Amino acid sequence: MKVLQRYEQMFRSLAPENLKAQLKRTKGTLGDGAINIILASIISSIILLGMGVFQMAIVGTTSMVGDAPFETALISGMSSTLIILIAIISPILMVISSLIVTGVMWAVAKLLGGKGTFTQQFFQFSYPMGGIVIISSVVGLVPCIGDLISIALSLYSLYIAFEIYRSVHKLDDARAILLVALPIILFILAIILIVVLFAGVIASIIAGGAASGAYYS
Repeated sequence: MKVLQRYEQMFRSLAPENLKAQLKRTKGTLGDGAINIILASIISSIILLGMGVFQMAIVGTTSMVGDAPFETALISGMSSTLIILIAIISPILMVISSLIVTGVMWAVAKLLGGKGTFTQQFFQFSYPMGGIVIISSVVGLVPCIGDLISIALSLYSLYIAFEIYRSVHKLDDARAILLVALPIILFILAIILIVVLFAGVIASIIAGGAASGAYYS
């Protein structure tokens, strides 16, 4: 498949009816999925690089006219260099992280009776998630509104995940919903655990301070 066709399919797959049709007819390999993720990441990296170049241009201009000290320009230049490095390696990191997440969720799906393969799950996610990555990167340039759109896309991705898990693994609605909700539930439990532990540490410190104060009084 040509590059432009892959990009087109990323955006088309975000529509519910197109996603369902893709799940029924389209098959692919791990390589196909990896290419889709890399292509989406390239667009995101280009946007990130553009922001870095813009930042360097602004800081360089203000430094030349004396509005910013040399140290500020140096720090900004280092930050821009870091942005460039991240943009270069992000496609590789995105593929690796996608493979890891797919592996974990595929194992959970199997425990719930899923029948799909690791390859098909990875491939089917690569199209809509690639589209979401690109759109989020673009709208992220818009203050406030971009954040709201990104949140909406994150919520919509739950529906996409539900459809993919249900179709790829031949799961019923209840088990597909459980599979989608499980990471969210675990995340909430982890946050609660951290808050409880932190509150316990603070309480111990306060109690220890109070005891020390009573001892020396």
